[in-house]
Formats: sequence, structure tokens, C-alpha cells
Amino acid sequence: MFMIKKTSLFILLPLLISSCANISFSDASPLLKAAIFGYQSKPVTLKEFSDAQYSFAVVKFERGTEARLVLSSVNENGLFKWVGGDGVIMYTLNGKILKTVGLSHNFELLDWKEPVSQMARKNLVLFKNPNGIFTQEISRGSEVFSEIDFHYEGVIKVKFLKERLAIRDLRLKQENLYWFDNTGMVKRSIQHLNPKTSSVTLDFFYKF
Repeated sequence: MFMIKKTSLFILLPLLISSCANISFSDASPLLKAAIFGYQSKPVTLKEFSDAQYSFAVVKFERGTEARLVLSSVNENGLFKWVGGDGVIMYTLNGKILKTVGLSHNFELLDWKEPVSQMARKNLVLFKNPNGIFTQEISRGSEVFSEIDFHYEGVIKVKFLKERLAIRDLRLKQENLYWFDNTGMVKRSIQHLNPKTSSVTLDFFYKF
């Protein structure tokens, strides 16, 4: 994981609605393959990135809806606040989404603690519309080397991490996927939020 400089960024613009080994993808899921090789949507160009004043994220929902969120602030604990149009807000820590606001079905991790090694850790998760609080078990595998096709950067080398989720009361098992650059920053992730919604893919563009 990585450390974040303690700082705050404020938006003055209108906001926009966005153990190492080699991994084998021979039987990877279509969603995983899509994340690795890119989606059939317009990639961010080098000029777009250079012209952006603030860090931003491209958020893509599995059904094709895409949005851009702008980094609004970073608190003393390294919690990132990303904001977009229509009141959509996502809070991330080390690339993991901890809370959403403004979606049809929001979610929040109430007592998030980073898993230690590959040991499972329990956290409380709040789902909204309908409302409910459940115990979620989270465990992580080992990082492996991988590559992704990332917008204007083309194919880049990254580290890949898989996170397993389980909510026994809902008989629910899911996986979140993360790709880190060589500085430890998350470049891309696929995450499951509320059981009522599809997974989301986030591509992060940092202006630090």
C-alpha cells in the first residue's frame, strides 16, 4: 500500500459527470479481461490529462454508463473525496471505495480495517435502498505482476491484487480487483458496492 501526503484540494471549477508471479488469463472472467485490455469507449488522451487541473477518475458501470469524478479533497487519514455531477460522491482509501453518495443504491463500510496479509477480516457494511447492515468478510491474495492497456499510456506493467468478499447472511460471494502502478497507487479497480447494482470500474488519473 502507499502513503498519501496530508493535503487538501478544493475544486473551483464546474464538476464533470469518470509473493510475485506472472498471472494467466486463460480462464479469466469477461469482466477481468475487459479491465485488462480496455473498454470500447473513448480513452482519455494525453492532452485531456495535461489540461486537467485536478486529479480525476473515470467511473464505468458494467452496463455501460460512464462518469468522471474530480478529486475534491484528501483528509489527514488519506481519505480521497471524489465528486461528480448530480451529487454523486465517492470516498476512497488506497483506491478502495469506502462510501458512496448520490447513487440509486449507496453503500458504506462502517468500520473499515485493512486486511492483514491473507487473513480474513470482518467489517460492517451499510446498504441503502433498501437499508440494511451486514457483516462482511474480506480477504486478499498475493500481489502478482500483470499488464493493462491504460488510455494514453498504452500497455503498462502493474501489480494485480484480488480481494474476496463474503456476506453469509445474504449468501453473497464477490471479488474486487485492483491494479497498482510501480509507486503503489491504484491505476484501475473493479469493485462491487451494493448487491442491487452492478460492479464499477474506476480508472484513476493523479495530478500530484
